[in-house]
Amino acid sequence: MAGTAVVSPFPRDATAAERTVSLWSSSRVLRRAALLVVCLAGWQAGALALHNPVVPTVPEFVAAAGRELPTTIYWTSLGNTVAGWAIGLGVAALVAIPLGMVIGLSAVLDHATRTTIGFLQATPSIVLLPLVVLMYGTTLQMKIILVAMAAFWPLLIQSTYGIREVDRVAKETARSYRLRRRDRVLFLYLPSAAPFVATGLRLAASIGLAVNIAAEVLASPPGLGQQILLRTSNADDPASAFVYFITAAVLGMAIAAGFRGMERALLFWNPAHRKAAAKRARRMGSAS
Repeated sequence: MAGTAVVSPFPRDATAAERTVSLWSSSRVLRRAALLVVCLAGWQAGALALHNPVVPTVPEFVAAAGRELPTTIYWTSLGNTVAGWAIGLGVAALVAIPLGMVIGLSAVLDHATRTTIGFLQATPSIVLLPLVVLMYGTTLQMKIILVAMAAFWPLLIQSTYGIREVDRVAKETARSYRLRRRDRVLFLYLPSAAPFVATGLRLAASIGLAVNIAAEVLASPPGLGQQILLRTSNADDPASAFVYFITAAVLGMAIAAGFRGMERALLFWNPAHRKAAAKRARRMGSAS
């Protein structure tokens, strides 16, 4: 019919530029690979511009990594660092989370301990390194104690705050139904505080790893920090020191990513995680 526009039922083919933009916006792996390439190029350019033997070039770093990664020293050092961090974090969690919930459940304890906790939390645990070394020497126990002290405060504060933030209406409803205290703790307080505890664990894990490696550098117990200290003090092969630097950084990134993944998996019922999951699903659907 004259004057009637014909609309094709098929979508217009996207141009090559549009397809490239869509692939870039939808592919997280591609963006991260591009960022890695840019970082390596910047590293290489900076090393060549500085022309300092302490800063290796990328090929020198790759060659040093090829020498260090197959050795027993590398994997033993990595295992010692992970052991001190994991045990210290576990000890802190076993003590701080229940104690924080007890303090959060009692208004009297909360007000009585708030100033003391704030003062102790502001004191860096690494300043106690000389005292702990005198008591336990440069041993695994020394690292466990320092990591536990550093991880204790984020866990305690987050646990206490999580209990305090339980919905008032929910608490009154539980009391009106005469629920036992044990049931209120298991089915009301613990689920409500779980997101705060998860945040505390993630923060404590990162802080504990930093304190662990710092203690290894300063006191020289076995671990990644000890190898960094030895290789930077000798200055014969600075590229090998960068291997342990990068290993420590990758370990920290892996720990943070692992805790975020566990938080999403275990707290899938939390409204914040449901919104994030729905947003990711919409983004993936629009990209496909």
